[in-house]
Amino acid sequence: MNRSSIRLTGFAVGCIAVGAAGSTIVAASAESPARSSGAAKQAAGAGKGARAADPVLRAARRAVHAELTVATKDGFDEVVVDRGVVTAIRGDALTLRQGTKRRSGETVTVTIPQDARVRVDRKAAKLSDVRAGQRVAVLQLPRRTVVRAVTPKTP
Repeated sequence: MNRSSIRLTGFAVGCIAVGAAGSTIVAASAESPARSSGAAKQAAGAGKGARAADPVLRAARRAVHAELTVATKDGFDEVVVDRGVVTAIRGDALTLRQGTKRRSGETVTVTIPQDARVRVDRKAAKLSDVRAGQRVAVLQLPRRTVVRAVTPKTP
């Protein structure tokens, strides 16, 4: 992943975090005056740390699909993130079951271009190395697609 892609991805995640933190603060201030001062202090990083960010980070870790429009120096770009468990691989298409261990989500098929950067268990790989049952994150950037697969640990 080149530097501009990393910056773009970091910016997109930052936008999600700022938006969610802002809505958390607004919701907390609407509840009661006593809670709003505590939420504002936590959001500002006072007290025992910036705990307002914790729900945002938890939500980002649980996200299974996101479509983001991010500002760049040349205008706006679309970034799409899909996460799930691989159920099938057919040529250049991955079929993912989005959801969690406890709740099954929908099934989506993502087409992966030939020049995609693929990593399986943190090692460079090809799309053919991805197997059913692996957890996968697909990041579709304007100029590149990144696939990251992780083999679940067996008990």
